[in-house]
Amino acid sequence: MLLNTITYGTARVSRSAVYILVALWFGISSDTDSFFLTYATVTFVVLTISTTLGTVLIPHLGSISQKDLYLLLVIPILACLLGSFLLDSRLLLFLAPYTGFAIASSLLSGNLTSKGNFLVPPIVTIIGSLFTVTTALVFREQGLVGIAFGLSLGEVIRYILLWAFVDFSKVSGVSYKLIFPYLAIFGLFSLSPLTARIVAELLNEGYVTTLSYASGAVGILITFTTTGLIVTNGYVWKNLAPTKLVEVCGDSLLPRLKVSLIATLVVGVAGLVAFRFQWLYDGFFAESIYWNPVFGVFFILLVMVPMYTIVFNILPVLIILQKVWYLLWVAMMQLGLLLLGFGAALLYSPPFGLYSIAMILVIGEFWVAYTFFHSLWAERKQLTLEVA
Repeated sequence: MLLNTITYGTARVSRSAVYILVALWFGISSDTDSFFLTYATVTFVVLTISTTLGTVLIPHLGSISQKDLYLLLVIPILACLLGSFLLDSRLLLFLAPYTGFAIASSLLSGNLTSKGNFLVPPIVTIIGSLFTVTTALVFREQGLVGIAFGLSLGEVIRYILLWAFVDFSKVSGVSYKLIFPYLAIFGLFSLSPLTARIVAELLNEGYVTTLSYASGAVGILITFTTTGLIVTNGYVWKNLAPTKLVEVCGDSLLPRLKVSLIATLVVGVAGLVAFRFQWLYDGFFAESIYWNPVFGVFFILLVMVPMYTIVFNILPVLIILQKVWYLLWVAMMQLGLLLLGFGAALLYSPPFGLYSIAMILVIGEFWVAYTFFHSLWAERKQLTLEVA
């Protein structure tokens, strides 16, 4: 589990290089707002489909058909090309290959994971990220379009490398009856960051970029504390009896939550120290944390790290137990809470500005973590009574 966490975590962190390059080269502007809003839109599509293929369908991806693979590759690309034409967006045009190849790669990764191969997918992702960074450096003069082109090329390389490891000798189609309910579930869950960025765009210039930088930094910590949990646990726990499944999940949750809390505390203290030194350097002794929006939003979103640990640890159990309607209800309630909060932010222009958006995101994630934890506790109690 530790090796899987490190490899998957490193793979996800390597993708954060995009945020670093944009921050170093372009800072905060209306152009970076446009980039991150477009990137969040295509990422919403990628996350919705790839999460379904990479978690829910892992037990069913022992063999995949090339027809399904081509459909998942071509349809998103055509959709992005159409969108780029209608919206006159060069960024969306150059991100079209990224969308299609990222989704198709998730199907290949799911196939490998279904056979217990946990190392190849993250290693290939790291290689793809290296190509992304190299391409972005070569095409730096092209600005943010060069970044978008680098993202697409990195996913093409990832797809080619994964293809080499997949065995297509056994051909069977993916059950679309199984896919659609979970596409709705993960689509609703994935709407949170996209909706937050849309609201940030409506509030003020630079808010989208600031939110993206802060969430990207927090995402690095979330990656190392949670990445690999869904994939690995979904594979290891899939054949356990319900009673044993709930028991194993409950026993593993507390140690992982402790690690997550300690990591959050260490990073939070380190961030405060770094921010204090920035105060000393710039002479802002009396300034509050409000002075630097990226730092402020970062510290607010940092609270979500333990919540994500709870969610990602329990989610495989709910998927294995096929709690489809329950997951759909939780996702709809979370989105409802977020929309209420974001609507109030737009109507009343809260004095905390972007910080209000971060707080609303925390509340939404707390709802998911609380309901998941309550569900696990209730399921464990019910199964214990049935055994007795």
